[in-house]
Amino acid sequence: MIEIEDLKKQILLQGLMEEEYQRLTAKLEYRHYEKEAVLFREGDSPEGIFLIKKGRVRISTTLQGQGGNQRTLVIFKDGNYFGDISTLEKRRHGATATALTEIETFLLRFDMLSCQHSGDLLLCCRLLKRLALIAGKNLRQMNVKYLRLEESF
Repeated sequence: MIEIEDLKKQILLQGLMEEEYQRLTAKLEYRHYEKEAVLFREGDSPEGIFLIKKGRVRISTTLQGQGGNQRTLVIFKDGNYFGDISTLEKRRHGATATALTEIETFLLRFDMLSCQHSGDLLLCCRLLKRLALIAGKNLRQMNVKYLRLEESF
């Protein structure tokens, strides 16, 4: 069962109205994965956006021309989400998601973000706005890191 208090801890879902959390409890899919389970592989079709309730997930990619070695791109933890880029762009995953620990997730399927359900139009708009705001914040942070790195050369 999905609890509203767990949803309020999710970065993507912060600031929603109480009735929106109620509606989301019926729309999200709870999933449990064991340590080292692969949630999706590079090249898989996206199911939706994964919200991490508990645990850590590694996002990695295969390096071409280096014997198929994996390079870790990022590690996500409680409250973070992933799978959003492939889901929104409707393209295959460009990386692999692997559970570093036993994890619990909520899956927000793409159809929830398609804004085709009239009763969920406002909720859909709020979620898409949050995705855009968070993406902008992350991009600004990456720019600052890049500029610091550039200054060190």
